[in-house]
Amino acid sequence: MIKYEAIITGEIRKLEIKKETDSFIVFKDGRRSAKNSSYCSYYDTFEEAKQWLIAYLDMRIQKYQSSLDQAKRKKQRVDNMVVEIKE
Repeated sequence: MIKYEAIITGEIRKLEIKKETDSFIVFKDGRRSAKNSSYCSYYDTFEEAKQWLIAYLDMRIQKYQSSLDQAKRKKQRVDNMVVEIKE
């Protein structure tokens, strides 16, 4: 049986597996892996794996963009700071 492993590093690998359950993939050598984890997910087709990976990476981009925007706002506040001198 063929499965496609979508990995958060931006890779998709075609794998031959022995069997699957609702929650796990069992490899030919007997090892098993969760179908969905924080590191990867397994799909029946390359296109499904690709769509999952695109959605995951879009989410990461949005998160990083938000962090970047926040850092830019903080930098702008610092750039606009002035020293108050009391006489």
